[in-house]
Amino acid sequence: MKYQNLNLIKAGIKNYNIKTFSWHLVDVCNQACTYCNEGFGSDETRPKSTFFKDKKQTQSYEMVLRRLKIKSLGKFEVDLLGGEPTLHANLFEIIESLNLIDNCIEISLITNLKKGFSYYEKFNNKKYNKLLMCPSIHMDYYNDELLDKLIRINKLGHFKLLPIIMIHDNKKYYSKIKKLLDTLINENIEFTVSFLFDAGGYTVNYDNEFLEEMNVYADKDDNRYIFESDSGKKLALNKHSIYNNKLTNFNGWKCTPLRYKINHFGGIFNVCSNKPLPMTGQSECIECPHTSCLCDIQWKFDKEKHEKY
Repeated sequence: MKYQNLNLIKAGIKNYNIKTFSWHLVDVCNQACTYCNEGFGSDETRPKSTFFKDKKQTQSYEMVLRRLKIKSLGKFEVDLLGGEPTLHANLFEIIESLNLIDNCIEISLITNLKKGFSYYEKFNNKKYNKLLMCPSIHMDYYNDELLDKLIRINKLGHFKLLPIIMIHDNKKYYSKIKKLLDTLINENIEFTVSFLFDAGGYTVNYDNEFLEEMNVYADKDDNRYIFESDSGKKLALNKHSIYNNKLTNFNGWKCTPLRYKINHFGGIFNVCSNKPLPMTGQSECIECPHTSCLCDIQWKFDKEKHEKY
């Protein structure tokens, strides 16, 4: 590992204060990816949903929107997730309402792009101009029709597009993944790649040679995350370098975690501490209780190694 001899004592952006709300709109999905860390990959682990039969769940979005309008929250971003968020009947209303909140600076829609082009074309309106559409592309379901849909969506003008290409570890998909990535580059479609990790009973098994080939695409990611050693040396690393060098353990570090999960019942809880969002909207500094921090959003949070570590 390249940085194993450095004593890293700081990470993230100094005084970073933008909250992220990962809003799980529904607990239903219309795909069954084998590596799904939300449990949708098999009948045994798939949530037994009552969402569409329970008005408290289907209408909980109204309460959430009221809470997100609280001025004291400060600036925030929202990731709309599921399951599959396009299965929520009020998705357009939700995004339009978020778009009107001054403190909301970006709305990411994580969708499997399974609906027809005409559905996504409806977002091509200035009332959705904070929208970042992030199609999550899974090789189990990828085909030429989906690629054509991506290319057509990219030509729409009122929102941004950033496909997330899931890098499957099954060798039968390797050539298809490389062909897709090269096509996106040729079409000038910006994308990010996402490598799998062990979760939900799924064990990842990548071929090392293939991983090296994927490094070329991963290095195209412009996002960089800051680390600092006790000697004052600063590193600006991309997501792939952080994973490869196992720099995801901040256990015991002081951190102000600003990422919250909103469940389909409308509950809002801090992802790291599991504490509910205070009515004031303010986040508190904690000592990290976890041994793995796998979400790149959380690498932006201001972190400092505790003296006893």
